[in-house]
Amino acid sequence: MWVEVDGVEELARFMGRMPRELRAALGEALRRAGERAYSVSRARVPVRTGRLRASIRLTKAGELKYRLRASAPYSRFVEFGTRRMKARPYMRPAREEALKFLGREVERRLRRLI
Repeated sequence: MWVEVDGVEELARFMGRMPRELRAALGEALRRAGERAYSVSRARVPVRTGRLRASIRLTKAGELKYRLRASAPYSRFVEFGTRRMKARPYMRPAREEALKFLGREVERRLRRLI
């Protein structure tokens, strides 16, 4: 199971025409938002053995792309539930928190550059 934010490619094309300082500021904001998603997902994931929490990884997938992934084979069942088990979301809330954080972080960094 993994979480990705759409629109990054369009942002990358736009950023190719932007000054280096602005591109660096937005890249740093994305990195921090990814770290926020990682922290929130690890804090929210239900723990029985710790295997699922240990399988959560944040990787850089491109200049402006980060991927948050839980590699435990049962991660999607915990996130979305089954007929016999209720959902216990941990990735979706992490994504929502990270997107809110990203908006605030981008605004803060852009204000510094102006």
